[in-house]
Amino acid sequence: MIYLDRGRYVLMDLNGKAIKTEKEGSFKAANDTNDSIGFDMLTVNHMRNLVDAIVKGDKLNSPIYDVGISAQLCHLGNIAQDVKESIKII
Repeated sequence: MIYLDRGRYVLMDLNGKAIKTEKEGSFKAANDTNDSIGFDMLTVNHMRNLVDAIVKGDKLNSPIYDVGISAQLCHLGNIAQDVKESIKII
């Protein structure tokens, strides 16, 4: 199991014992995931890239297909957490 929030993650065995913990540093960077509001320069740059791709035909930094998979996995993780069940992805 993995307990995940914006500042850390804890990898646990099936009995709930913590195996490994990783925490975010206190530094601020463009890829800081401690931003709970969701409006940082990383978000602004992603939105700018999407709009520029639509309006100007610029190349996307990441293919839409990959972004869709990433977003779906985030939603599945939230659902699993809400229902307190593991989801096996094959």
